[in-house]
Amino acid sequence: MKPYIWLLKLPHIRFFFIISQASVLIPIILYFFRKQRKNTELKLVFIYQIGSFLSDLIFSILTGLKSSKAHISWDFFTIFAICLFAYLFYRILSNKIFKTIVLVISSLLCIYSIYYLVFNLVNPTNKGFDSLMVAFEGISVIIYSILYFFEQLTKPTKSNQLFIYNTPTFWIVIAFLLFFSGTFFLLIYIYFQKINIDTDIYFKTQYAIIISIFTLIENILLGIAMFSNNKMEVNTSSRQQTY
Repeated sequence: MKPYIWLLKLPHIRFFFIISQASVLIPIILYFFRKQRKNTELKLVFIYQIGSFLSDLIFSILTGLKSSKAHISWDFFTIFAICLFAYLFYRILSNKIFKTIVLVISSLLCIYSIYYLVFNLVNPTNKGFDSLMVAFEGISVIIYSILYFFEQLTKPTKSNQLFIYNTPTFWIVIAFLLFFSGTFFLLIYIYFQKINIDTDIYFKTQYAIIISIFTLIENILLGIAMFSNNKMEVNTSSRQQTY
């Protein structure tokens, strides 16, 4: 028996995959239960989750139709995600140098991603899943997250900064940082080993398990972000009610 083939025969493993994929709806649903929806970062997370859900749905439909261009849905989503992360971190970072770094890296990634997408569309032979492009996206998010936490540590101490874990931004950054950190080396391994996820069923199982675990963690943390109260928002709303 080949390694990991026993995983394919376990129904609870398939159930775990389904739960992980469905967890993308956790932040979407919880967003509607949040009393204060003016937080722009949470709106961006909501849009990101919608895009992720639609991307996976389109991919599943195209795969069911046996389309050779099914991966293009992921390529479009990667470009969308790069732009969304750029806007998200550009908003939450205050250092001008850090903002410039975000713009430069994101612009280069967008150029590369668009080039790959166009090349994949016009090329009769489908190149399939470009794990390197997603790996570059992960590196950018990791860099942005490090800049964010470095900025928080070097800022003058304020009362609201003592409870940074109470803010939605903290949980959003942590969620994306853990997800891309956990899946980065897997994507690099896929690229350099030239593994085709669609044809290698054994590696596909391992890949699905790892991605599912970190996807579930990411969505749970984003769900926590939906219930985190920014102290500045709370104080502002309370003053408005007083007056």
